[in-house]
Amino acid sequence: LADQPGNIWNRAHLGLVYATLGRTREAVGAWRRGIRDVQRSRTTHLVNSAAHAGYAGWLVAQGKPAGRVIADGLRRFPNNLELQWIRARWLMTRHRWRDAIGVLEALLQHRGKRGLDRRLPYPAGIFGADAFEALGTCHFKRREYAAAARCYARAYRNAPGKTEFRVKAELARSMARRRTLTS
Repeated sequence: LADQPGNIWNRAHLGLVYATLGRTREAVGAWRRGIRDVQRSRTTHLVNSAAHAGYAGWLVAQGKPAGRVIADGLRRFPNNLELQWIRARWLMTRHRWRDAIGVLEALLQHRGKRGLDRRLPYPAGIFGADAFEALGTCHFKRREYAAAARCYARAYRNAPGKTEFRVKAELARSMARRRTLTS
């Protein structure tokens, strides 16, 4: 950054490093400066969306208001699939299950696509196990237990080492059977 102070990608990663080290104030400062740099430059290069994604993801993980950062990021970088993933997680924290389902299903449409823009290192789980688990949670919260069971089972198939996904699938199947019996 000393050599390239306007490098938004590097600024975003500095925020990530600070956050990992527990230096929250510095992390937030780095992300906010990166976002300001994006706003000033009006850049549309996808790699420059990292400041929005880093900050928004951290806000959601901390349970802090993130809607404005997510909306600004998606307005500037609508093709950033990580921002879509963060939006789905944020919608889930707001108990907006139906809206989150739509975002997650759209993300899963990118699963296995060769034409996926690889300028950003997307976390693999957002097109697999993590997305299926989140989708299962949304259906479960809506008491759509059969759909939840299918999603949790897909999450388990994508990450067979995560026994919790298998357990969630079994619970959802049990709830679906129970609901059928009482209907």
